[in-house]
Amino acid sequence: MFLLQNHNKIDYEAVIEAMLDNAKNKHYWLDCAVGSVILESNQNKKVSTDKLKLEKDRYFLIPKVNDFDRLSWMINYVRDIVEHEDKKLSVKLQKIVQEPNQYKNFINALKTAGEEWLSGWDSWEGDNAFEEMKEWLGLLPIEIKEELVHFDNCPICQATKSDNNSEPALKDAFREANFRTVLNNINQIKNVIVDNIKSACDLLLSKSYEEIWHRGEDYADQKRIKVIENSDKYLVAVAAGGQNYQVRLEFKGNGLSRHCSCPYIASHSPKAICKHMVATAIVWDELRGLARPNNEAVAEYTIAPALFPRSDIDDMYNDPLNVDLDMLRVLSDETALGGRPRPHADLPLAPKFNDNEKEPLSLIEINKALKEIESWSHRRNYDYYFCAGEMVAAFCEILRMVAVRLLATPKDINYKIINRLSIFNDKLIGELIDDSNGLHEFTEAHLESIKDLIKN
Repeated sequence: MFLLQNHNKIDYEAVIEAMLDNAKNKHYWLDCAVGSVILESNQNKKVSTDKLKLEKDRYFLIPKVNDFDRLSWMINYVRDIVEHEDKKLSVKLQKIVQEPNQYKNFINALKTAGEEWLSGWDSWEGDNAFEEMKEWLGLLPIEIKEELVHFDNCPICQATKSDNNSEPALKDAFREANFRTVLNNINQIKNVIVDNIKSACDLLLSKSYEEIWHRGEDYADQKRIKVIENSDKYLVAVAAGGQNYQVRLEFKGNGLSRHCSCPYIASHSPKAICKHMVATAIVWDELRGLARPNNEAVAEYTIAPALFPRSDIDDMYNDPLNVDLDMLRVLSDETALGGRPRPHADLPLAPKFNDNEKEPLSLIEINKALKEIESWSHRRNYDYYFCAGEMVAAFCEILRMVAVRLLATPKDINYKIINRLSIFNDKLIGELIDDSNGLHEFTEAHLESIKDLIKN
């Protein structure tokens, strides 16, 4: 509970409700004389809006949870809770958080999925809002004290709360307390502590290749990790092999900062995971009483072997006009955000389109093809990120067929067509896909090629 200087309790549950109320026309204030929450209203006879604003040392406007934080909570709830229990619901919610009216649709989807999911979200949202409230209370220019809640039926709590908390009194309290109740409380506390311990393995698993993970497991089993520094926040170790390599893992925010001095990391992306990091994460977790992921989890969550090497991806961007469109279609899967692809819709290669070079183009034909591509974004399990390569490849297929038929088409029609294609490109890149991988380079290269053909 939270106490004011005059020992009045703050109604923190009402504060949390106020922070979570996203109605724009409602404003709530904390009365720091009595600890209650007041809804701002000119109709309130006791406290008017003017009074709330004038008495700055007594009334403080309670901030609302912003859309960005709420979105972050939704994403984390899906990732940390839903994804492990219900893959289908997880995919649905991942799509919802990328669309307008995210919160309303998110809640409706949870209601449809079952009361337990909605109840779980209420707890998740409440816990996050509680932390936001604590942070806000700490910023107020008044003294607020947080005290642990004592249980009235617990003799030990009462003894520690009272002035008579001498050693004999505490011993009597322990004798009076029911042993099984005390033991149960201890076990509950231990469970809470374990649940709140972050797992280094969990944060590395989805970013590691399966083969690398198994090598790391062997490395850990062979006792080749020597811990140098160890805390709940970070660990420094030496991995013994042909040479010794220094490994450092550190929890930062919701992620895991990592470093290894081995040549594998030096020759790969800084985001790469090596066997030494995996082995160190396993040892660190086990030192803190956390079990390593089982074989089923490793098989499901690690990254499958790449379909084509990184050099091929570099070649695609170096020559976007001549890109292999089949490679482009699976590019998002190969460069998956978070390390592994989500299940997503399987889209057609391209709309039906005449590629006869002797047939002139028409705006009706172009519009029909572009409309079909846009309609794919409404398919079930469409994913803005993982379907992006298929959408761009389909548009590039159309652009290539347009280029073949330009010579048979009147110039005035060609100019109208290139204008229509440019407008669609802006919509495709800006609205229909997540362009995190810079796929606009491929569509723009094809459009520029068509413009050059028209000029010549």
